[in-house]
Amino acid sequence: MRRRRWNRRGEFTFVEVMVVATVFSLMSGSLLVMTQTGNRIWQHTDDSLANTTGAQIAMDRIVEDLRRASATAGLACAADSLQMRVGADQITYARAGALLTKQVNNDPATTVAGGLTAFTPTCQADNVVKVQLVVRGNGMRSELAQTLESQVWVQNP
Repeated sequence: MRRRRWNRRGEFTFVEVMVVATVFSLMSGSLLVMTQTGNRIWQHTDDSLANTTGAQIAMDRIVEDLRRASATAGLACAADSLQMRVGADQITYARAGALLTKQVNNDPATTVAGGLTAFTPTCQADNVVKVQLVVRGNGMRSELAQTLESQVWVQNP
């Protein structure tokens, strides 16, 4: 059996240095890939959560306005819009692309939520308004969507 001879100064050979450099490079590369994947997942989750939270807040505002609305004056549903009269104010919720906007009287419309794929209000004969919001989510491999629904009985004269 041959014994390995060590250099008198305890130095490493070129092959040993190359093996260590290769192992270190592989470990660094795998760490970089894991970090990038985690960052992408974080970003997608954060965007999806922001869209869903914004839509839930918008739904709460719509329901609150509908509960204060008049059932006999100014209540109208269209494909992508909802109009109602609350006291002296005419309020209109409308979808503009991926945004849900709220306009009070003739003031400029303000954005209430983003990331929407659908806003569907339905006015029924018994003063029940059904509101549906579909929120776009950001999945890693495919687009996900979440649907929020609410029904409100508009009872104020």
